[in-house]
Amino acid sequence: MKTDEPQVLWLRVSSRGQPAGEHRIRLQVHMDGAPSVSLVIELHIWPGSLAEAERPFHVRGYYMLTSMTGGYEVNEQSVRRLDAFFRAYAEMGGDVFDWT
Repeated sequence: MKTDEPQVLWLRVSSRGQPAGEHRIRLQVHMDGAPSVSLVIELHIWPGSLAEAERPFHVRGYYMLTSMTGGYEVNEQSVRRLDAFFRAYAEMGGDVFDWT
């Protein structure tokens, strides 16, 4: 990898348990073969909260539903299997789920 090529960094930040107001997060990013980079992320946490959703994740493309349901046929068994999968994913704290 060339050090001058753009790289993607995914960062998930939770405000759970933090007071409202301005917050700064300092990060040190290390990549093989490249000098480390220091980053400062500034966040503003607004007072208030959102009600917990039954299934707290967004749905967008890139996963085969047939893999989770056992095929293309919609029946009681496939719906139960898909529901069990979604519930287990939500209990693990999942908040993004990609499917097609």
